[in-house]
Amino acid sequence: MSSLRDFPIRSFVGSVVLVAIAAASVYLSYELVVKPRQALQDQIRGQKETILKLEQEKQRLEAYLKILKRIDRRARVEVLRQANDQQGSLQTTIRFTEVDDAASRSMSLER
Repeated sequence: MSSLRDFPIRSFVGSVVLVAIAAASVYLSYELVVKPRQALQDQIRGQKETILKLEQEKQRLEAYLKILKRIDRRARVEVLRQANDQQGSLQTTIRFTEVDDAASRSMSLER
């Protein structure tokens, strides 16, 4: 019986309580500090990706806008003839020639 009394019950219970408190503090610090920080970092990472995509789209649209501003179209329109058709409406034959830096294109339209 004396060997049972020699076992330090108070020390054992105190150690168990101390381990439980340490485990609870580790769990709470993970839940209250680490997890929210990871969530914020994930959110920041997602926002950075969105910003990068939007900046790329902005650059693409700005380049497109520059191209549109520089387009200069010129054409020459010649009336070839005008005559009344069988129904009595006026019919006009024109030659539309678009002139640009690359090449000249001709198209005849009847109106």
